Amino acid sequence: MKQKTMQELKNEAMSTLQEYFPNGGRDWDNVTAVIDAIAEGKIPNVTMFTNSTFESAVEPAIKWLNDNVHPHHTIVITSTDAELLEGQQTHRTEKFLKD
Repeated sequence: MKQKTMQELKNEAMSTLQEYFPNGGRDWDNVTAVIDAIAEGKIPNVTMFTNSTFESAVEPAIKWLNDNVHPHHTIVITSTDAELLEGQQTHRTEKFLKD
């Protein structure tokens, strides 16, 4: 999966917000300024981020799986533990899903 740049995240946010400000104007300029401030880290406790921190956290576990066990193993990680599981049989179906 391609990592989104800060500019791509900003553009995505602005595109969504444009639905709420279809006529532009001063409000739109202020919204743009707020998005810029968030992207530049100027507003405390409000951030735009990519998944790079998630990726850097899980890649060692993925590497460990590849180096130490066969492909039928998975790791489930919660906020309190990690569990190594081995799949022995699986069946996937979507025929019972409702729209």
